Amino acid sequence: MALPLPVEEALQKIRSYGKEKLADVLHEIGEAVPPITSRSRFRLYLEYLTGGILNCVLAIGRTRIVAMPTNNAGFINSKTSSTKQKNLTV
Repeated sequence: MALPLPVEEALQKIRSYGKEKLADVLHEIGEAVPPITSRSRFRLYLEYLTGGILNCVLAIGRTRIVAMPTNNAGFINSKTSSTKQKNLTV
């Protein structure tokens, strides 16, 4: 299956970046995800391993940014992280 042109372009740019260009990689991911998913809202969380929280590092569309502790079973992301389950969004 061929990817949409904006996605191919984003992948080419990401491949050219080094590890010090995380902000640019995140920007390209933000450009590529909406055409793939056909959704206007998207959040990307990265886990801060030593702090035990998930940080929203990228939000596209109308969103509310929240830091979630990974060691609190009250959050679905915490349950997923602590049990190594795939995170399914509803």
